[in-house]
Amino acid sequence: IESIEVSIYGYNKVVAEAYLIESPKLIADSRSLRGSIYSFQGNFALALEDLITAQNLYESLNLQHWAIYNLTELATSYRRFGDPQTAIKYYNKLEKQYEKTGDKDGAYSIKTEIAYALEELGEYEAALSNHKAAYQHWRDTLGEEISAHTAVNVAGMLIQLHRQAEAKPYLELAQRFITPEVGASYSFMRLYQAQSALNEGRYQEALDYIDMAKESFQQIKNARGLEQLHMVHSQIFVAEQNWKQAYEALLSYIQTHKSLDATLQTNRTTEMRTRFNTEQIERENQQLIELQKVKENELIILKQNKYLELTVIVLGCIIMIILSIVAYKQSQKSKLLSILALTDHLTQLPNRRYTYSKGENYFKSKDEAHQPLSIILFDADHFKKVNDKYGHDIGDKVLIALANISNGLMRKQDLVGRVGGEEFLVLLPGTTAEQALNIAQRLVTTVESSNFDDIYINFKLTISAGIASTDGDKSFEHLLKRADDALYKAKSSGRNCAILDQA
Repeated sequence: IESIEVSIYGYNKVVAEAYLIESPKLIADSRSLRGSIYSFQGNFALALEDLITAQNLYESLNLQHWAIYNLTELATSYRRFGDPQTAIKYYNKLEKQYEKTGDKDGAYSIKTEIAYALEELGEYEAALSNHKAAYQHWRDTLGEEISAHTAVNVAGMLIQLHRQAEAKPYLELAQRFITPEVGASYSFMRLYQAQSALNEGRYQEALDYIDMAKESFQQIKNARGLEQLHMVHSQIFVAEQNWKQAYEALLSYIQTHKSLDATLQTNRTTEMRTRFNTEQIERENQQLIELQKVKENELIILKQNKYLELTVIVLGCIIMIILSIVAYKQSQKSKLLSILALTDHLTQLPNRRYTYSKGENYFKSKDEAHQPLSIILFDADHFKKVNDKYGHDIGDKVLIALANISNGLMRKQDLVGRVGGEEFLVLLPGTTAEQALNIAQRLVTTVESSNFDDIYINFKLTISAGIASTDGDKSFEHLLKRADDALYKAKSSGRNCAILDQA
């Protein structure tokens, strides 16, 4: 928490100074990074102001790569905020970008997010189409167990559309793999089973499913799920002509609905304020860009005016003084921005770019220092299942914990960096292969025995590691390839182990 507050403080200074020097790119970068942190904290009003402003600037400056990165954060913020229509607008843009680059997994993940938003809007046919497409993709690529979560979504839409018979196979598939520990998928699976039993006149069975779903919804504190559950509960009692119980279930539904309405009203108030502030800032940004263009045109005119040499010299001196001041200020800012650009915002470890750069430097200097260089490449086993089972928020916390554990085990001269989604690289200068293997084995054992109850009760995690030490390698890239091969062998050997590549 302290590191996040320090980051926010630093970003606030950078944003303020970026406006002082009228740099649209610097304004966009700093506000995008600050907005991502605000969104993670749940401060959606400030997050949306920053992210929308950054998006507007990136698109105006034609910086497509950064615009896509910022758009992902923006869509996620609207989804968390509870504005499905706006979220869909941004998700559609992202889906097209993923399809354009051939990233099928990314595109189908976005399809699921779009389907959730369509459900909230009551567009069940469109939501069903997206859920089915995602289900088929995950089943074809990862098998039935992973696709079981998406099968629950498909079944829910079919039941909403009163296509009872079509929903049954999906619910049967889901029940084979989804356990109460899964949380959201389990609770909705039981709710849909209750609806199915109600429609077929199996009232006692429907009540049993309701009890299981209610317990799960309460554990994960899902108010929207409980709202649906109370309505189905009331309908079951009505079908049994148990009017008293039906009335009590309906009262529970109304109470939950009012609570959700109050929350929605608060969000709408925040949204109205956010939109007003954002529109004002966007106008200011547009004026900033136009002012920058005017200044560029003025410089061109000055260069073309050969008859006013004295004026050009005077103005040139003034410009040089201004540029010197700006350059001095920029050099101060660049130190902070270089740290931000080379740090992974989630784990606060060095990112892929910085870690590879340090690895190249260590590799080039090893011969001069006459010392070996060893590296450890490791990642979390079955991490996609962690995200699917517990959700991405839990997955993020697991990555942070893994970063802290690995960083805490290393020496002062070692470096741990995050180089992929759940993949980490450890640089061990002056370390032999045998020493590196011992370090990697200690890391594997420590992770396996660590207590993650503060993240999720009874949660367990293992890692696999590949080790390589310099032995005639022509480049750092080749050394890294050997470590990756060793990691693959560790995965193939059953995971939860460390393997040294023998050159």
